[in-house]
Amino acid sequence: MFPWYSVAMLALESNHVIVLRLMKLAHGGAEAHREANLMIAEKIAAAVEAGSTASRGGDMSRIVERYREHVLANAARLNAERQMPIVVRIRRKVTVLAWTRSRIEQLGPYQSLTLMLMPLLLIEPLKLLALAIAGKGNWPTGTAMILGAYAVSLLCVERVFRVVKPKLMMMNWFAKVWTCFAGLRARVRLIRWSAP
Repeated sequence: MFPWYSVAMLALESNHVIVLRLMKLAHGGAEAHREANLMIAEKIAAAVEAGSTASRGGDMSRIVERYREHVLANAARLNAERQMPIVVRIRRKVTVLAWTRSRIEQLGPYQSLTLMLMPLLLIEPLKLLALAIAGKGNWPTGTAMILGAYAVSLLCVERVFRVVKPKLMMMNWFAKVWTCFAGLRARVRLIRWSAP
């Protein structure tokens, strides 16, 4: 039986950790760099552990519960380490989104690039989970889960890209790639609109 409750709780708990991590990464510095490296190492370790459990015949609920243990440990660690001001303490009446945007705009070019790619990294565990669900014979749920994860991830990347694009354009290699992409996109649009 599919562990709906555990998966829903994993999604909620993961969002909390994502917020805490984004706050720490937005702060910048050596701590943010260490957190980014730790995050990648944890993702790889969790994916290997989930694959190992699934290959040994472990059930879906065990895989999800192990993910939840990792997520809750991260939440406890990040809550204890948090040194950034809470939105409530900000004297100006600024919405959470505006405050987040202003913090993101303060990032450097490479921090902005890392932030933009984070949603793509976050769907990796969901791919394994969707594969395990599909492997249990529930193809529609597995397919819907992975399509939904990609849709949310791409939406997040698009929203973050709008904010960090000026910083990304400060990197020569990115500016060249973006210019080529924009030129190609303009040509495709021109061909599409000029076709009878």
